Amino acid sequence: MLKFEEHVIALFKSHQIEFQFAEKQHFLTSRRLNIAFVPACSLPGSPFEASVPATKGFTLRLWEDVFRQHREVVESRILSALGISQRLHGRDTKVADISPALLTGFLARNHLNAPVRAKYRYGLFLGPQLVAVAAFGRSCPVQYQGATYRSHELIRYGSLLNHTVVGGLGKLLRHFERTVHPQHLMTSVDREWSAGKSYLHLGFTVAGASPPQEFWLAPDRCKRYYPKELTGKAPATLAQQGWRKIKNLGNLRLIRLVHSL
Repeated sequence: MLKFEEHVIALFKSHQIEFQFAEKQHFLTSRRLNIAFVPACSLPGSPFEASVPATKGFTLRLWEDVFRQHREVVESRILSALGISQRLHGRDTKVADISPALLTGFLARNHLNAPVRAKYRYGLFLGPQLVAVAAFGRSCPVQYQGATYRSHELIRYGSLLNHTVVGGLGKLLRHFERTVHPQHLMTSVDREWSAGKSYLHLGFTVAGASPPQEFWLAPDRCKRYYPKELTGKAPATLAQQGWRKIKNLGNLRLIRLVHSL
């Protein structure tokens, strides 16, 4: 058993969650969640050689490098998927504009993906405490079903570690719609972490999927880099130096019509 698998198993045991673990397949299954571990750093060969057993329900794909770099966020999201988190109610919060610095700091502490720049930035506050954020992009024209819509992208949504803000995403979306009046919204969901159910419940529909994203994994740091971050380094040279090319599962693309033309 690999170290990062041990940590996740210990997390399940600490909350008395029943599970089964297939060590040779790097696969954990429980009544509420399946996890396929991807030992990107500890085992030789391609990470994609690890098999994922056929099973019911969504399977979370957990990369070793992601766990090492973002352990607190990963554990928080696993517990949330298991229904274990402190529940806050969106109706008890207030929406306010937030600064780029506040958005960046919150996402850096509470989100797996890198902080982003955004035209519109909102936070949910429970008293003085910032408990969730949403970031939206500038408008752009989008062709959809034979018409042109003024579209905006929901770039990021995130909540406080180990907390679930019930109705929080919906409240932030409604505030954005009342304030900016978009005609069309789009967003992306990481297919390794979600099937997009919360967005489907809010009226989004699946519009397709993006292709897998390629990364290079540094041999000595167990850290992934985008190819654009390694400009001037030939793939053959990277491979000779022990770097490993990996790909994620890509994103689901979701859309929602807000106001008719």
